[in-house]
Amino acid sequence: RVLFRSDRPIVDNAIFAETLLRLESLCAAERYRKSAERALEIYASAYANAGPFAAAYARAVRRFDTPAVAVRIVAGVASGAAFRDAARVLPSPFVSVRSVAPADAAALDLPASPEPAAYVCAGRTCGAPVRSAAALREAYDAIPA
Repeated sequence: RVLFRSDRPIVDNAIFAETLLRLESLCAAERYRKSAERALEIYASAYANAGPFAAAYARAVRRFDTPAVAVRIVAGVASGAAFRDAARVLPSPFVSVRSVAPADAAALDLPASPEPAAYVCAGRTCGAPVRSAAALREAYDAIPA
């Protein structure tokens, strides 16, 4: 709560907001987005006077304005490695990647089977399971912009 105060540095608030937006994407929890918005609103009228310190704020605002995209990988540690590698080279710097054990998949409304599989999600909507790491880019390209 302390970081929502306007006497906190713009960089701290921006990093905090960006972290909350990553949590929103990874956990599919809207409450993180609302908190990020409140953190960003503090500097909405003053960022232009922050000089180079506004860069972190601009990056957080861009993440806020960019539709959340996540790759959720249902797999064990070893069997999900190729999916994680493929997800890291997707063209957006704002893609969040989360590995989920099959036993924990239901918490994200994902099936435990097939496994391993990756799901490209835009907001709270996930696409069909991607069964190979080589097909991950195609699934990513198919999501609406």
